[in-house]
Amino acid sequence: MTAPDAWAKESFEIATKIAYQNGALHGTPKAKRKDCREVTDAAVVQNGYAAIARKIADRRVMLVGYRLADLLQQISAKLVP
Repeated sequence: MTAPDAWAKESFEIATKIAYQNGALHGTPKAKRKDCREVTDAAVVQNGYAAIARKIADRRVMLVGYRLADLLQQISAKLVP
């Protein structure tokens, strides 16, 4: 698995656990129904969800900055003789 694949998997796991409450959130696709077009009821998010989502998003943005900087350093190290 490449690093970007691992990062995408990491984001998916966070979304599944936090945003979709491990499938317990009313209106989320479950088990064999992975396609969101099959969901007819909209979920109502709990109080405080926006604050939690903001903290997670802020952390993910910082993390991508570090990862991008590391990737650019690796690339530049290969370009410099």
